Amino acid sequence: AKLDASLEKLKNDSTELSKLIDNMKNEMDNLLSEKERIEKENQEKLKDALSQNQKTNAELLQMQLDLEKQKLTLDQKQKDLDKLQSEIALKSNRINDLEKTLNEQKMQSEKLKNMITDALVKFNAGELEVYTKDGKVYVSMSDKLLFKSGSTIVETKGIEALGKLADVIKKNPDILVNIEGHTDNVPYSSSAGCIKDNWDLSLMRASSVLHIPTEKY
Repeated sequence: AKLDASLEKLKNDSTELSKLIDNMKNEMDNLLSEKERIEKENQEKLKDALSQNQKTNAELLQMQLDLEKQKLTLDQKQKDLDKLQSEIALKSNRINDLEKTLNEQKMQSEKLKNMITDALVKFNAGELEVYTKDGKVYVSMSDKLLFKSGSTIVETKGIEALGKLADVIKKNPDILVNIEGHTDNVPYSSSAGCIKDNWDLSLMRASSVLHIPTEKY
């Protein structure tokens, strides 16, 4: 999600830079046109000055200074344009890198999802579900597969499913695994033991699921 946001920001920045470059190109075109106009005008003035001897050396020098100023302005604009084009090229490369990273992550997530789905193919849809969300792969196992009501002891079929999942995890040692424990909405009540309510029950269930792949498999 962070990469998607960064990618979107870079694309917006690149769009703004492209607009700025177009504006600078138009400005440079106008400056070039103005430079050509001044040069033509000065040539006419110089021609008149030479033919009629009406212009002084100071006026001719001023004409040369005007042309030099125009040239300096154009040179600076060209430097600014080159700098902006370099910036947009860097942002374009960054966008390509981010898109490549996102595509690789999506491919890896999809590959992992397929591996888990294949490993758990014998279990029906009412017992578990495998899906991807925000670049993560989720394996949602139902209470029917794992626990009896109010229990923290994993059922035999649930242990089998966790074993299949553990085989996939062992083949992908770089992935990070999070375990979440859940309960139904029937309030848990007990006068003895360490489980006081559904919060404790969900925590103990997560702990039970954790110990099976780490200790048994």
